Amino acid sequence: MIGHRSFTLVATTSLAVVLLGCDRAAPVAPILEAGTRGIGGPTVNAPSNTSATAASSSRIDVSWQDNSSNETGFEIWRSSGGAAFTRLSATGAGVTTYGDGGLDALASYCYQVRALRTYDSKISYSTFSNTACTSTLAPPPPPPPPPPSTVPAAPTLQGVSASPWGLTVWWWDNSDNEDGFKIESCVGEVCADSDFGVVATPGTSSYQPHSLQIAVGPGGVTYTFRVRAFNSVGESAPSDTGIGIECMVVIAEDGETYCQ
Repeated sequence: MIGHRSFTLVATTSLAVVLLGCDRAAPVAPILEAGTRGIGGPTVNAPSNTSATAASSSRIDVSWQDNSSNETGFEIWRSSGGAAFTRLSATGAGVTTYGDGGLDALASYCYQVRALRTYDSKISYSTFSNTACTSTLAPPPPPPPPPPSTVPAAPTLQGVSASPWGLTVWWWDNSDNEDGFKIESCVGEVCADSDFGVVATPGTSSYQPHSLQIAVGPGGVTYTFRVRAFNSVGESAPSDTGIGIECMVVIAEDGETYCQ
């Protein structure tokens, strides 16, 4: 005769007993068949002390404490701008850091980490760690423009006009790499190169033409002007010269000043 009965021994094991017998003095021994159920196995402890540190304008470094010895790895979850947490990435066992790159500058991000364990084709998860939040840094300033490689082009002198207490020099900027200008003058209409001296060094401007009033001496004196552009490489050749005569200042009865 044949008998069959199943017994459950523990939570993870089942036992099937098959009894075989016959009409003889020595019965055949029973055959034992055992099988295991596929469940998650032992639990895994949750990580703790999760922290998030901004490393740059586009990267945050996340770290945590590993509190288990049987994990298969860790999952990193992220929330940005107050949205729901979503799975960001996973690491192997024993890893306690993760670098999150490609982020927006000056943006807020939060992180949680949980441990996982694979067992018998199943996965067990720990609870999530504490939440760690931080913001990325401000972007770095743009690099300075490269220094000029050539001296600027010479300006074009447009003229010299008289006004009370000074002469106004007008010129046109012909370069795009100057740091400023040097206005040179001499007394008289005919001057040698050595007669000129720098009387002003105005900076550059986007307005055209440039102009600057130069305070000079007494009225009736003739001055010759020229302009150079300069940068860190050097200075341009001088512009053409322009002549100006400081006027005699007349004060009218109403207090206004005029050139005579």
